[in-house]
Amino acid sequence: MNRVFLIGRVGQDPERKEKLTTFSIATSNGKDKPADWHNCVCFDRTAQIVNEFVKKGDMISIIGKISYNKKDDKTYTSIIVNELEMLGGKPQPQQQAPSGSLTVADVEKDDLPF
Repeated sequence: MNRVFLIGRVGQDPERKEKLTTFSIATSNGKDKPADWHNCVCFDRTAQIVNEFVKKGDMISIIGKISYNKKDDKTYTSIIVNELEMLGGKPQPQQQAPSGSLTVADVEKDDLPF
């Protein structure tokens, strides 16, 4: 069985080429390890959706199969995407906390969780 399930961030905006769309995603196995990059290819309706909605930095999950192609005595590995789910956009930079401390008087009554 040739089935791949990956969750990662898109490395660059997808590129449309005739009837297919290509992009790469980065996956990680931990903070101290470098990311693994996966070249992805999709066709037909999936290619249209990726081209229209997926952008660099988006978190996505894909299900597909591994494809090996030989060219000029080199083997290239790609993931042929069959299913795709968008999990979220690019992470936003964290806002810097205001200087000083927050007191109970600074919190509105409607902001309290109870």
